[in-house]
Amino acid sequence: MSFADCKSHKNDSEELVYEVRNWFSECGNNGIASASSIWDDYNYFYTDLYEQGIDKGFKPKDVDRLPIGEFITKIKSWNSENR
Repeated sequence: MSFADCKSHKNDSEELVYEVRNWFSECGNNGIASASSIWDDYNYFYTDLYEQGIDKGFKPKDVDRLPIGEFITKIKSWNSENR
């Protein structure tokens, strides 16, 4: 038994969010926001990330290549400011 239940997302990012969100729910994590809400927040975050990066002299490729630690810090900051 592999304990992995692969879900098809058709190489579509929004569908992936839906599948992962539902997988968390199926694993007993109740109270999770809707997939649509998660997708919207993801897009709002990225819009803000690019706008802030440009304001600080970053080009889009710089934002795309942020080190994971810096990216996580930005996510935490965005969440605290937007919740």
